[in-house]
Amino acid sequence: VQLFRAKTVDVSPEAVTIEATGGADKLEAMLKMLEQYGIKELVQSGTIAIGRGARSITDRSLRALDRSA
Repeated sequence: VQLFRAKTVDVSPEAVTIEATGGADKLEAMLKMLEQYGIKELVQSGTIAIGRGARSITDRSLRALDRSA
C-alpha cells in the first residue's frame, strides 16, 4: 500500500479497506498486485460509499432484493 501512496481506511480480521487515488497506470498496477488476495469490492470516481469490514454494500443490496422476491 505504501508503494502506491494509498491509505488504509479500515482493517478487520477478514478484510482491509484501501483508499487510492492517481492515474490509471498507477491504479491498475496496484489492482494487479492486490488480485492475489482477492478484491471483494471496488468503487471508482464520483461520490462513493463502501462497507466496513468483510461485508460489502453490494452484499446488503442483494439480500434486500432477495427478500422482496
